[in-house]
Amino acid sequence: MGQLGCLLILAAILGLTVLIALPALPPLEDSPEMDALLAALLCQPGETVQREQYSYRVGWRGENFGVKVYCLGDDGRRDVTDRWTLIGMGTLAIPCILGLVLIINRLKRRWSRAQAGAPPVDDLLRAPPLVGGQPVRISSSAPTSGGLSLTDRLKQLQEARDAGLLSAQEYERLRQEILNEMT
Repeated sequence: MGQLGCLLILAAILGLTVLIALPALPPLEDSPEMDALLAALLCQPGETVQREQYSYRVGWRGENFGVKVYCLGDDGRRDVTDRWTLIGMGTLAIPCILGLVLIINRLKRRWSRAQAGAPPVDDLLRAPPLVGGQPVRISSSAPTSGGLSLTDRLKQLQEARDAGLLSAQEYERLRQEILNEMT
């Protein structure tokens, strides 16, 4: 989900670049390909696109570029600059919003899992959590002479639960396994 959200945001940026930024660049002022793309998006069948590019200086910041877009047909010239801007902004806004929603949902799920303090059971089986610097180990073999007693193992398990490393269900399951091993 998070990856799809990121892809949507990248697609939005690409769409904005193609639809808004590139047509305003002076080197593409006479590009028939750009005119064909804009005509397909903005004009009625049989109309052609005319772009009027302009530039102006803004103090010390340099030169800004702008463009007015018109559709030319039998009826004359129609200004479609506002429509072009709305399509460009929609191309940016809609995928960005969807992408952000997907990313936020993904983060919320991760956050709620972390708040529940319940790591996946697979993680517990691969790398047991540390409590008091010692891992909580549950094995099917009987403890060795240097192993922990039943009381110590149950205390470690309780400490792991109190530290938020185990959910209530995992605690009960692991507790039952320890008790079953001792019988």
